[in-house]
Amino acid sequence: MEVFAVGELVSPNFKVVPVTENASLISTDLQTEIGTSGIFTIKVITGIFEILGWKLTAASDAVKIHSTKEFSLKISPVSNKSKNKTTLNRAYLKSFNFNDAIIDNVSQFFESATYLLLITTDESSTLFGKYLESYIESPLYSKRILEKSVISFDSSHAFPKYNSIRTHQEWLHFGSTLIKAGKKVIITGGKNAGKSTLLKYLINKSLASNSKVLVLDFDPGQAEFTVMGCLSAVLVTKPVLGPNFSHLVTPVKSFYLGAISVSDCSQQYMQYVKKIIQLCSSVAAYRDIPWFINTMGFTKSLGTALLKQIVTEIQPTDVIQINSKKREDNFSSNLTKEFISNNDRVVQQSLNYKLHVIPSVSTNAYGTFDPSTSGISPAKKRELVVLSYFYEMLNPEKPIFTDCSPYKFPLNDIRLMITANDEAVELNMIAKMIALNATLIGLCYEEEPKLVEFKGFGIVRGVSFKDEEICIVTPVSEAELVQVNVIFMASTIQLPSSVYNVRNGNVKGNIPYMAQIGSSHLNKIIRKSSSRIRMYDKHSTG
Repeated sequence: MEVFAVGELVSPNFKVVPVTENASLISTDLQTEIGTSGIFTIKVITGIFEILGWKLTAASDAVKIHSTKEFSLKISPVSNKSKNKTTLNRAYLKSFNFNDAIIDNVSQFFESATYLLLITTDESSTLFGKYLESYIESPLYSKRILEKSVISFDSSHAFPKYNSIRTHQEWLHFGSTLIKAGKKVIITGGKNAGKSTLLKYLINKSLASNSKVLVLDFDPGQAEFTVMGCLSAVLVTKPVLGPNFSHLVTPVKSFYLGAISVSDCSQQYMQYVKKIIQLCSSVAAYRDIPWFINTMGFTKSLGTALLKQIVTEIQPTDVIQINSKKREDNFSSNLTKEFISNNDRVVQQSLNYKLHVIPSVSTNAYGTFDPSTSGISPAKKRELVVLSYFYEMLNPEKPIFTDCSPYKFPLNDIRLMITANDEAVELNMIAKMIALNATLIGLCYEEEPKLVEFKGFGIVRGVSFKDEEICIVTPVSEAELVQVNVIFMASTIQLPSSVYNVRNGNVKGNIPYMAQIGSSHLNKIIRKSSSRIRMYDKHSTG
C-alpha cells in the first residue's frame, strides 16, 4: 500500500517507519493529513484521528480501510481538547505486541509523537485486491501496492494520482443533528453529486452513539451494500470505510428489480419501495435507531415524480439536497414541502421535515483526477460488486469459478423472468436452458404475485437437456436455495467477460461449458421433498 502526506506544507513531524515486513508506524500533526491507497488495518497508538466521520482513539478497536485510486481515503488528525497525551513508555508499547528491538527503534523516532498510528497489511487483503484486478482488467490501485504486503511511502506529488475523498464543513453540523435515534434522513442529488460519500459519513458518525443504523437503499443502479438491481433494507453495525464493493452486507429484506434503470419498471419500483418501508416501519426495534435513505441520481421528470412519492411514504425528519456545480444535474427546484406536495400553497399535513441544501464536494481537491479517463466506468464498478459478491465462495489462493462445487437445479417448477415488469416468460424447456446457459442469474422467491424477494446471484455453469436441469455456482445457502421459485435474467447486470476466459489446470474447453471436477466436489445432496436441488452428480456429463 501507499501512504503520503496531504497538506499545504508537509510537516517534519510526518514520519513513516517500518516495524515489521507488513507493518509501519506513522506519525503526523494537525497540519498534515495522511493520504492512502491500498487495503490495510489501522490502530491508533496515541492521538485522535478521523476517517470519513469515524473517530479513532487509542481505546478504539483496529479498523480495516479499503482505499482505491477512485476512492482514496484520508486519515485526519483531530485536535485533542483535553491536552492529554499518551506516554510512549515501554510498557505501553509492549501492549501492542512489539518486541524490544522494535520498541528501541520506535522510541528514537517517536519519543514525543502526539499523533501516532500503526498500519498493517495482510496476505488475505492482498489476495482480494489481486483477484479484483485480475478479473476487472482495470487498475484499482497503484502498481506497487499489490506486488507485496509492504508499506511504501511516496511524498513526491502523490495526490494527483488519486481521487481524494473529501467532506464539507457543513457536514460537521450533520454529525450532531442527524444521527439521533428516530431520525429519518433522505439523501438526494444528481449523479456523481456525492450521495454515497455523505451516506457513509452519516453512518460512521451515527455508529459512535448507536449500535446500528438502518439504511434503505432505493438506488438499484448504485446500491451501497448489496448487488445492483435490488432495493434493500440493510442494518449496518460497522464503520463504512471503502467503496461499495468492499462492504457488502446481507440485507434484512431485498427485492429484485432486475434493472439498473427504473424507466421501464417504475410501478414495480414503487411497489418494492412501499413494501420495504411498510416492513421496516412494523419492526419495533427499528424505531429507536437512525434511518438513512439512499436515492437515485435521477433528477428529471420521472425521477422527480418517484422521489416525491418516496418522501411522502417515508415521512422523513430531514431531507438533504446536494446541488452540483452543473445545474443541469440538479433538481429543477429546492425540495421544499410545497414542491413535494405538488402545490405551492398547500402542504400535505403529514409532511414535516427540515430541508438541508448543500453543495457537492465530489470534485477532487487537486483538480487533476478525471474518473472518466481512469478506466473504471459505471459498468466496471457494477462488475466489481458482482466479483466481490462471489469472492466468499472462492479459494483466495486460486480464485477460479470452475473450482466451485455446483448445484443441480431442476427447471420444472421455476418461473423464468426477464425484468420485474414482465410476466413469466413462456418458453419451452429447451429454449429456457439455452437462454440461461453461461449467464448471471438472480435467484428469487415469489411469495405473492409481482413481489419477488431476492435471495442472491448464481452463475449458470452448464445445462442438462436430458434431465431438464441447470448447474449453478452460488454463495447462497442451502436453506435459501430450496425456497427459490423464480429465476431472473437481467441483461443489464452481467459477469465480467474475463470470467469466461480464465483457465486453470482442471479446466478443459471454455468456461462454463465443460470442466473436469474431482470427486471431492460431488458428494453432497441437498433435499427438499423430492430433492429439487442438489449438488452436481459426479457421473453427470451435462
